[in-house]
Amino acid sequence: VAGWNINAAFGYVHEGTNTNPGASPDGSDCNPTSSGFGCAGDGIERPPSGRQGPDPTSPLIPPDNQTESPYNQGSIKSNYVMFAVGFSKGF
Repeated sequence: VAGWNINAAFGYVHEGTNTNPGASPDGSDCNPTSSGFGCAGDGIERPPSGRQGPDPTSPLIPPDNQTESPYNQGSIKSNYVMFAVGFSKGF
């Protein structure tokens, strides 16, 4: 099409709320230390299938050997808005 074209787009993504309670077996916070691994810092780690909440991952270490150190405890509410404007010139 000859002439100028203006295009606009708008989008909204609502992802809801993600709630991750405390990751200890009793529902309290998980606080491993640098010298005491495991959720309670007692050196006892649960297998990945028995953990609550995601651990920071290292792609170089097999999942069964990753240290237990959950993050993202609490609630996360997320959404985002997208807006785009484009111009084109036809000849």
